[in-house]
Amino acid sequence: MGCQIWLLDDDKALCCLLEPILNSRGWRPRSFHRPDDLLGALDGGAPDLLVLDHMLPDKPGTHVLGNLRQAGWRFPVLMLSALGAPADRIAAGRRGAGAGAGVSHRPRSARHRVRPAARDGGDAGARHG
Repeated sequence: MGCQIWLLDDDKALCCLLEPILNSRGWRPRSFHRPDDLLGALDGGAPDLLVLDHMLPDKPGTHVLGNLRQAGWRFPVLMLSALGAPADRIAAGRRGAGAGAGVSHRPRSARHRVRPAARDGGDAGARHG
């Protein structure tokens, strides 16, 4: 069975576009549209990879990522951003995002960044202090 890849993006249409692409590659996507929904789902375990939108309406994805890291979650994260400016990538990296920080919303670009991140995810569900 493929890696479990969670998407946190308020853009429901984008999630609907990405899910079949990820499914076709053998991965198991699960979409969330609000940070609280994702946090609640962590009670049942962690994903192998989180694809996180930088521009969430309530708070930036970098804040969500910072909260996850502060709580001890260490699964890999790719930050989706339509911005892609160096400052955005640096901010995401400082919060603990992987090399995929700044991935565009284009499905092909996202798919090519997800593949190595999912493969190299390691012990995704572990919490480290």
